[in-house]
Amino acid sequence: MELAGQHVEPPVLVVQLTPEEMDLIKKTASECEGYKEAHNIRSKKFDPKHSEVALHEFRIKSEIAVARLLGVPANLSISKCGDNKIDFKSPRTGKTVSVRYRTKFGWDFALNDDKRSSFNTDFGIVVYPGEKDDEVIIGGVITKENFLKYCGPTDYGYGPRLAVELRHMDDIRSMIR
Repeated sequence: MELAGQHVEPPVLVVQLTPEEMDLIKKTASECEGYKEAHNIRSKKFDPKHSEVALHEFRIKSEIAVARLLGVPANLSISKCGDNKIDFKSPRTGKTVSVRYRTKFGWDFALNDDKRSSFNTDFGIVVYPGEKDDEVIIGGVITKENFLKYCGPTDYGYGPRLAVELRHMDDIRSMIR
C-alpha cells in the first residue's frame, strides 16, 4: 500500500471516526487533562511537538478505533494509576491488548521503558494519526511472543525503551476476521 508516497508493509487500515466519536474524544481529552492537572500528574512525553491535550486526543482516537474494530467497548475511564497499559480485554477470549499511538507514521511500537516485562498484554497494536483529523491509521498488531523475539533497545531522547519496527508487525485484519 502507498501512504504519503511510501510503500507500507504490513498493509495498514485507515479508520474514519464518526462525528459523535470525535465529540466524545474532545470531551474525554479535556477531562483527562483537567484530572491530571488537579492531581499534579505528569506524562512521560514521547513527542514534545504536541500539547498534552493533543496527545490525549491521539490516544483516545486510537483506542476508540481499535475498540470498534475488535467489537469491544472502549475504556475511557480516568484514574491516577492509568490502565496499566491494558487497553482491552476480550470478553470472549480473555486476551488482552495494548494500543500504542505514535504521532508520526512509521514510528516503532515502543514501550515506555526497557523492561521486557512491561509488555504485559497478549497483543500490541500501533496506531498513527490519519491524513484527516477524523482518521487514524492502524499500523499493525504484534503478539507478545513476537515482540519479545524482535524487540531491541532504543532511546528517543526520553530514556531507554524497547521497541519493534513496523515491519515485524502483522496486519490488524488478522484479529478481526
